Amino acid sequence: MLNLFFKLILVFLFFFIIENKIAVAAPEEQIREDYITGHLSTGYFPIKKFQPSEKPRFLSNKILNDNDKRTAEIAKNIFMKSDNNLSLLLLDKEKIILEIYKEGLSEKNKFFSYSMSKSLTSYTVGYALCNGYINNLNDKAKNYSDLLKDNVFGDASIQQLLMMRSGANPPDQEGGSLNGEWRGITTGSTSISEILNKYGSTKILPEKFSYNNSNTNALMLAVDGKINFADFFEKSIWKKINAESESTWLIDRDKKIYAAAGFGASLKDWGKIAIHSIKMRNGSEGQCISKFAQEAANGKIDELKHKNLNYGYQIWVQQPQLENKIYMWLGAYGQRVMIDPKNEKILILFRNKNDYSTSELISKFFLVWSQTN
Repeated sequence: MLNLFFKLILVFLFFFIIENKIAVAAPEEQIREDYITGHLSTGYFPIKKFQPSEKPRFLSNKILNDNDKRTAEIAKNIFMKSDNNLSLLLLDKEKIILEIYKEGLSEKNKFFSYSMSKSLTSYTVGYALCNGYINNLNDKAKNYSDLLKDNVFGDASIQQLLMMRSGANPPDQEGGSLNGEWRGITTGSTSISEILNKYGSTKILPEKFSYNNSNTNALMLAVDGKINFADFFEKSIWKKINAESESTWLIDRDKKIYAAAGFGASLKDWGKIAIHSIKMRNGSEGQCISKFAQEAANGKIDELKHKNLNYGYQIWVQQPQLENKIYMWLGAYGQRVMIDPKNEKILILFRNKNDYSTSELISKFFLVWSQTN
């Protein structure tokens, strides 16, 4: 009966989309399409490259039943309503239900992420913990890197950094950036450690949630103080997904990974990383990383006061009040990865323009789809 109810909702959504124009809110942000679809991942800015697997794994298409076909048609119609939607992937238990690209784009494009990279940093921290490079999440970050000894970020614990609770001066810009941070990193005029020392000299928000790129970059430096962060990410995550294509990650002038943003990969390889996150959570990578992955997607930030959204360890949580929590990797311009770990359903969307109405519709669509069998 419950399954029938959700199927009816899917039908309703389908006809709503077909018969009505989606109300498009005024854009908050916009960026050139080619920046997202490869330009920023080709060496225009300094990058670290991660090679494809010698034995790549190829995702296969699901044999679609009627419900799958209806789901794919709804998602396709949402996608086609906006020229700012660049690519969309739906996976059900590791099988492709829908893979679609804006005209002129294809599986060959490398999709550049912004703050979705924060979630990859979180998982790398988890692996560092489970491999003994970090002793305890309650340890202060400065215990692991001399580059963190003279700033607020180093005085915070690893867990506080994961939860954006370092107490540092809040960022100047929406999305977690400090004034001049992006230009300074990409032009090589400054480094991550210099930014942390400059803006982390005073603690003014002890224990308070403040979304700040520097918290994430401090996590990178903490791991990097014990083992090269880029190499460890490659070993712990990238090589395990048997990637089809090359990926890249933005670096600063000291060749340190810009952990808060800048990872770029093909749409399907993004899907494989999302699949890997479910495997981490389900225990196939060991109990330690399973426990970390579950805690990472268990939002406990009281200050957010939003019943439908919370924040864990650099990972957003949708519908945190529900037993079946959906976790998300979110980035600028509406890009997102949404994951239902219980039913193993995944949605990946890349855009080059923020649009709250489309984001809300995508979220509602995924919430309904994730509840269907």
